[in-house]
Amino acid sequence: MNPRRRKFLSLASAAPLLGMPWQFASAATPATHAESRLLVLIYLKGGNDSYNTFVPYTNERYAKLRPTLALKRDQVIKITDRHGFHPGMSAIMPLWESRELALVQGIGQQEVTNQHYRDLEMQFTVASIDQYLTDVWLTRALTANSTARHMPLATTGT
Repeated sequence: MNPRRRKFLSLASAAPLLGMPWQFASAATPATHAESRLLVLIYLKGGNDSYNTFVPYTNERYAKLRPTLALKRDQVIKITDRHGFHPGMSAIMPLWESRELALVQGIGQQEVTNQHYRDLEMQFTVASIDQYLTDVWLTRALTANSTARHMPLATTGT
């Protein structure tokens, strides 16, 4: 694998763990004061093993159920007395130490249809199984927040 791609994927795999206040600044415009923030959301389809990204290294079941995959206690970057990051996540440690990185654990979808595209739509819109919304949850959150509504938001398409 290309080393630049590997580094990007390593850093991007931490994106689901990020949480920032509802203040945004354009990626093209440098922050003008300490309160400016940029929210980066990256959606990766498959491939990331969350238990080997945010590792429950003291959990006996983790080691027992993953005899060949489980990371040993001395391999993880310890961040709490029970959890640590995979060694490949060392690049995000400065963000963790400066409290610019927040972890959101145990999130998911209560209802599933087993229809791939509908379930993805429900994830992005935070719609219930019988709702068909046209805007995503982030759009609604920004619209509801008067401060964020007047700040530029950098977006990119794929």
